Amino acid sequence: SLSLSLSLSLSLSLSLSSFFLSFEQEIGTSLKVISYRKNYPIMFYCQHGKDRTGMIAALVMAVCGVDDKDIIREYAKSEVHLSPIFHLVQRYLTLLHAANLFLLQTTTIPGELTFSVCDSDMQSVGLDKDFCRTPAAVMETTLTYLKEKYGSYSNYLEICGFGLQWQEQMRRALLVEVPPRK
Repeated sequence: SLSLSLSLSLSLSLSLSSFFLSFEQEIGTSLKVISYRKNYPIMFYCQHGKDRTGMIAALVMAVCGVDDKDIIREYAKSEVHLSPIFHLVQRYLTLLHAANLFLLQTTTIPGELTFSVCDSDMQSVGLDKDFCRTPAAVMETTLTYLKEKYGSYSNYLEICGFGLQWQEQMRRALLVEVPPRK
């Protein structure tokens, strides 16, 4: 339904927005690693390969001048590509959550940290299976949030320690000048 879709999009967007507020240093470091051509070929990913990965990919595309509509479209492709394995991802998350609960119950060592598989896993923080989705509205809302809060992607990246010189270095590493057709 429309209200469920809007609720999901808002919930996911709030999660991604909090990502931008909570992990500025990590975002800056990730982008710096991507900016060094000597690191290529390069692959970046997170546990589920959609939110943190999608946000880093969105920022890389933004730095390289990709239009917001294209960034949104690319993010939404994950939904299409994940749909054939969605049931496997759900099963994995369920098993991971069960393992996490088991570990929390069985591996607490006095005076030590409690071991867990993934404390921040979607299931372990009470998020439902729909959190595996990547609707276009989520990225659209998130990009709008970034621009409204910081004025531009570049301003946000400055806060992350990924200033204009780094952004230029990324463009040099990733963009290829295509000569005009004759």
